[in-house]
Amino acid sequence: MNLKFLLLFFSITWSILAKDNLKTKIEIDTKHPSIRINGIFLKDYNRKTFQKILGKPSRIKVDSFRSYVEEFGFDGIPPSSYPIKVLNTYYIYDEIGIMFYTESGKARKEEPNRFSIHFPNKRSFTHTKDLPFKPKKSFTGIFQINENALNPQDKLIPDSVDYRTNEFTLFETSFGPTSYTTIIDSLYSIKSEPYMRIYLDDAKTQRVSVIVLYSISL
Repeated sequence: MNLKFLLLFFSITWSILAKDNLKTKIEIDTKHPSIRINGIFLKDYNRKTFQKILGKPSRIKVDSFRSYVEEFGFDGIPPSSYPIKVLNTYYIYDEIGIMFYTESGKARKEEPNRFSIHFPNKRSFTHTKDLPFKPKKSFTGIFQINENALNPQDKLIPDSVDYRTNEFTLFETSFGPTSYTTIIDSLYSIKSEPYMRIYLDDAKTQRVSVIVLYSISL
């Protein structure tokens, strides 16, 4: 009986460990600038690079819309404004709640320059435009900044911080708050590589909803 019990115990333990090992782990290091996914360094956001780590995305979507370019005048030439067609491509990993995408302008970008992580907390702020696509499932893996694990259920903003705060330290990194009226709706990293934007779910709970990591030059 004892042997059977031990075998059953080790079988359950191994099963739990195996399941944990399947969780996606994203590690951000702003002190020795780097991003790692499942222990592998992400040197850029090129399609070949992240697909070597994660395999093919669940979906690839293209967003097309009209915008305008405004150019300031100089040397007697008046300012001008003209329409452009913007095309952005989204490489979506539905099962793990992340995606890589392009944010183009006048010229279309061929390779992604944004990496977003989508947590279970739904963003209620509506004064900023939402991304046209997002993963079908939320990120439930491990996300760390300078070896500090982010718990998506925790209130992110310290009580000492409000909309008038210029800079504060979080996860051993300097951040500044952005707000509309007197409500903090997101954070931006200050002088960090990679540059981060952390979008909150709502004014009361102030939990992380989406993190966007901008293009890296590591």
